Amino acid sequence: MKKWSSLIAIVLLLGLLVMPGWASDTPSVLGLVEIRGLDALAGVVFDLTKSVGNPIPKEMTSMILYSGLGSMPGMGITPDGNVRVVWFESASPAGSFVLYLPVDNDGADYFAYLDQNGWENQGRLSDKIEHYSPPEDAGVLWENVYFIRHGATLVAADNPGDARKGESLLNALPPILPVEGVLAIQVRPAALTDTYGPLVREQMDVMVNDPDAPAQMEPFAKEYFDAYLQVAAQVDEVVLGVGVANDKLNLHYRAAPIAGTTLARWMDTIRAPGAASAVVALPGALIVSAVNMGDFNMIAGPYLRFMEKALKSMPQEIPEEFITRYMALEKAGYEQLVGDISMALLPPKADLPLRFVEYANLKDVAATRGLFVEGVNLFNDGIAAMLASVPEAKESGVNLTATLSTPRTYRDIPVDQMRIAIELPEEAQAEWPAFLPRTFTADVAWLADGAVFSVGDPALIEPLVDRALDGATDGVTSLPAWKAAFPNPETPIVEASHIALFDTIRSFVQWLDAATGENHAPAIPAGPGNVESASYLQDGYMSQLRINLADLGAIGAKISEAREKAMQQRQLYLGGDTNDWYDMDDTDEDEDSSEETPATE
Repeated sequence: MKKWSSLIAIVLLLGLLVMPGWASDTPSVLGLVEIRGLDALAGVVFDLTKSVGNPIPKEMTSMILYSGLGSMPGMGITPDGNVRVVWFESASPAGSFVLYLPVDNDGADYFAYLDQNGWENQGRLSDKIEHYSPPEDAGVLWENVYFIRHGATLVAADNPGDARKGESLLNALPPILPVEGVLAIQVRPAALTDTYGPLVREQMDVMVNDPDAPAQMEPFAKEYFDAYLQVAAQVDEVVLGVGVANDKLNLHYRAAPIAGTTLARWMDTIRAPGAASAVVALPGALIVSAVNMGDFNMIAGPYLRFMEKALKSMPQEIPEEFITRYMALEKAGYEQLVGDISMALLPPKADLPLRFVEYANLKDVAATRGLFVEGVNLFNDGIAAMLASVPEAKESGVNLTATLSTPRTYRDIPVDQMRIAIELPEEAQAEWPAFLPRTFTADVAWLADGAVFSVGDPALIEPLVDRALDGATDGVTSLPAWKAAFPNPETPIVEASHIALFDTIRSFVQWLDAATGENHAPAIPAGPGNVESASYLQDGYMSQLRINLADLGAIGAKISEAREKAMQQRQLYLGGDTNDWYDMDDTDEDEDSSEETPATE
């Protein structure tokens, strides 16, 4: 039963989120771990460990899992049944836990095994609860285990009361958690907020009232924690499923809001991104993503309030007039968002380390363009205000300035460019790394119903406009890697992304190697290292993430290669085998102690 503590720890670590309490006769469930067959989990462990070059046999994992539950394969626990650990509210400050075991023969075979392997039967309580004490060497978390037979399920807890509550929860729990995989983990944020929200606020008050805490901390911290608690109180459940299929690690995520809440109403506004979001998928892009954010103004309020409090609580005093202007600009900007946002990252060039593009669907393009110009002016005013409030910064001679280039048109589309320059005093210019530019650009092309942005590389704005005007539809869901990961995706897709992880890391490492003369790029695994995701709505927000097992293996191989090289270098440094060095060190130590003994006497 060593695994009991591990399963419980998983739930505890995830215990930050919540669900409304059920009827008064059943306790409120805070979290749940579900293993869909011990043998199936052993198979996934084998697949994952094999992919990284260190396979753990299924039989070994099965032995560990079954023995951790007080049994052995074929000795009472149904191999393909659901094993569950449920965390629920109780008089205990940390809550209580109950274990559900799927058993054969109404548990008779399981109890027979316990009786034969050192478990002491303490007898049956008056209400059918069976009390057992495990042997000291069983490695069980509980000193006493109380069982209730419930058909094909055995309820287990560390006290009779929790065992009874566990039985009362059986009919209230879903038959299976709504995600794919052999292991599923659920937390219920609303229930956790109901249970632990007052404690969190109490601890927050202690923290912000600490005499040593910065004076600006109180409003910022309260807004920060309150924002999280308010969101958590609207989330019924968050579930993560883990599995392996088709040579891929599959992660399946679900977040379900409580009906009637602001979060639920916002989620109802989410749709599939429009065709225009495909514009960012330029050839050679390392990362491509498209998402529909729904009516973001429905949930922007808490964020804007948080930002305002954060600005007002900064150590450097920011003028109230600037904060008012900034917050008005932020609010106006969010009001212009329709919902579709897509972005892409392209490989760096020698003089252009950042090459990023974005598309946003807008309500009023002309109004948003005005906000863009106002934002440039506000940026300069903000830098000036900061320098004025920090004399040391002003005296350093370092400054940031933003300027707008003369507007132009391309294919009758207006294009603006903002240029941000880092100004340094003469003595600091010599120390600035030559490969890092001190000027950055952001180009914006204003389309009929949205805008495309190119950050870092002005040459990308015209290809973006071309794709937009020519009606490009080959977005992220058209990429071969994404289609291979999701041959039959759920519909409609409300978010999709493609990340060539190895290619991305390798591109930037190669760029840095070229600038510094180093050679770190070979440490990156070969291949693109694709990570693909897809999200859809199904009684909540569902997301799937898929990673090739071969890529996990490539990471493992590179780690092993790095260890081997480190060992070889160490042996060269020590002039021989490391074990000989350790033996010699131990011998010297013994000789020293033997010489000191007579003197001590």
